[in-house]
Amino acid sequence: MTEIEYLKQLIAQTYGAPIETSSDFERLSNTIEEELKEPISVSTLKRLWGYVTLAPKPRMSTLDILCRFVGREDFRQLCLELRQSSSFFSTDKVFASELETGTKIQLGWQPDRLVTLVYLGQSKFAVVESVHSKLHEGDVLEFSSVLLGHPLYVGKVERAGQILQSYVAGRSNGISNIEIIRPEIKSK
Repeated sequence: MTEIEYLKQLIAQTYGAPIETSSDFERLSNTIEEELKEPISVSTLKRLWGYVTLAPKPRMSTLDILCRFVGREDFRQLCLELRQSSSFFSTDKVFASELETGTKIQLGWQPDRLVTLVYLGQSKFAVVESVHSKLHEGDVLEFSSVLLGHPLYVGKVERAGQILQSYVAGRSNGISNIEIIRPEIKSK
């Protein structure tokens, strides 16, 4: 987990609600300014969360303000805290190279997306079920790994013989659920 992803999780916990809509970012900006007497713009928060496509590297002063909001002295202290505690880095992950063909994976992300994939081999997965997602049953995705708490970046999506643009699942808050369903071993 990156330091910024960890910081975003702490902000959501401190704020006490998910940060997903434009009005959520406005309320968060107001809350931070009320508590710290330091302004932070709504557009800065949206960029940090990936809510808007333009996402330049945040300024250290911005990260310091956000760290003070979650009870840390500054961003440097938060980074040091992460380095000293390995528990923050433990995350569920799946690497395509470690899967057997036929293995199913179920992925979930906010607000209520759920996709079931079957591994085809060579880092390719077929969508077998899609609930509230832009992915369709039968789509073939190409990716090498998925990490809990991080967005899933799919470099290639094939739908009905056509290659679509790249796809990101869980852009704001990352993948929230990973379940591996191993293929059944048939008895002879």
